[in-house]
Amino acid sequence: MRANKNPQAVNLGAGTLAGQRVDSILPEISAYPAKITLSAAAESYLSQLAADLELGRCDFRQLSPALRELYTFGYEAGRESLAGIVVNLNAECDRLYLRAYNTPAQIAEIHQRRLDVAFEAEAERLFGVSA
Repeated sequence: MRANKNPQAVNLGAGTLAGQRVDSILPEISAYPAKITLSAAAESYLSQLAADLELGRCDFRQLSPALRELYTFGYEAGRESLAGIVVNLNAECDRLYLRAYNTPAQIAEIHQRRLDVAFEAEAERLFGVSA
């Protein structure tokens, strides 16, 4: 791909856009400034829109495709960043529930049953035999 003479231009890569072949529809990271800013009116509008979404005064379906994409990206990024914490908290809840409603002997029996099931599944997977 040849060098772009316009520093504000975005590399559009493989595909066609307005009849011209391009390499990608994604902008190069360097095409954006270090901090993206909006006008005061746009900042205010988006801030109010975010508040209205949170309060239920605006529905996700009312957003434009670009705003839905940005919202979804933020949601997924947040969800992924907390996934490990959620898994750990669920395991801790399960552990505490087990302790709260079972005696130590019952807990040992439950753990042994779980191990037996896991070992049987692993033996079936590795050796094709069921215990």
